[in-house]
Amino acid sequence: MAKPSRPTVEHWKVGPADPDDECLSVEEILFRLREAFPQFEEDADLGRRKQQEKVDRLRQMGAPAIVVDHEAAAVERAVYVVVSDPSVNEQPLDFIVRDDEDLDVFPEMGKHVLLRRLAEALDYGHEEM
Repeated sequence: MAKPSRPTVEHWKVGPADPDDECLSVEEILFRLREAFPQFEEDADLGRRKQQEKVDRLRQMGAPAIVVDHEAAAVERAVYVVVSDPSVNEQPLDFIVRDDEDLDVFPEMGKHVLLRRLAEALDYGHEEM
């Protein structure tokens, strides 16, 4: 049986447009996204698990201790978020929100309505990686 095809995705960073500006707190990000999207879900337990899995992968890959330590410090406050809008013909965006970090977002290739709304809600810029 063939696996269902997954849409091709892009990698975008969403963060302060001015590099001198600080990232918003986790609480402020969640508040703004809750207001900006008709469908919003957050799961702190899943966020912590996913962040810990990232730390474990980095350790297995032999990443430098400074990188592993940085990622490990984010585990306790990581929150998994899903945002969507039924009126927009795009897959929901899901990502991890962490203190003092840009967001890594992976929208479907060429579909950026939700991505732009995400950046606007946070007064952030966005750039393709």
